Amino acid sequence: MKNEDTSSSTPPPSTDDNGYEEECVICLEPLSDTSSWGRCTPCQHSFHKACWWQWENAHNERIDRSRRRGDIPPNERRPPKCCLCNTINEKFVDVEGQPVHNPEPFVASEETNDGSGGSSFSMGSMSFNPENFTLENIQQAL
Repeated sequence: MKNEDTSSSTPPPSTDDNGYEEECVICLEPLSDTSSWGRCTPCQHSFHKACWWQWENAHNERIDRSRRRGDIPPNERRPPKCCLCNTINEKFVDVEGQPVHNPEPFVASEETNDGSGGSSFSMGSMSFNPENFTLENIQQAL
């Protein structure tokens, strides 16, 4: 959608250089509320903060699973990449360029007592452990 307001020589932060409203490439909704979105650096692609943090949590959960399988060395850093251009994200910043941080980051689960590493994970206040899904529990739910 073209932004027709030409009263200012500088486009609002939610429009591109041609005056078109920017959209979050994850949810495809306009980035109209300046407090709700930010940019990846260095690529400067824009996303709603909640969408980026969900993307970041999913990335970190995948990395955690890969580490548990032994596909990635335990201490190797694998930061999230921009989901539009695949550039490694150095930091996520608000519209003023200040770093913003995920309020509910993915937290890798601890290893189990036998040292094999559990497969449970949590995102914010939610947690998931596939070991809790036994045939008996599923039958009780039916």
